Amino acid sequence: MTLTREQRAAIQFEENLSLNACPGSGKTRVIVSKLARLIEEMRGTPRAVACITYTNAGVYEIEGRLLPFNGYADQVAGLYEGMDLRRFF
Repeated sequence: MTLTREQRAAIQFEENLSLNACPGSGKTRVIVSKLARLIEEMRGTPRAVACITYTNAGVYEIEGRLLPFNGYADQVAGLYEGMDLRRFF
């Protein structure tokens, strides 16, 4: 997967990340790459990572792209109103 300099910087950014960009700019690619990196760094502990979106289409897209990386997509991505965020505290 080829990433731009800005996309690589976003993936390596160590704080919480909010992406705002125009359609077709690679936002989902950055999100999936960052999630895969975080899970890999935690040695396969996906329950410590959350990707929250506002549409089912967004959840399905992220799960579909993340699954080939590690197989934990269903534990990472979810809807804002549907995720049980208590598991993180």
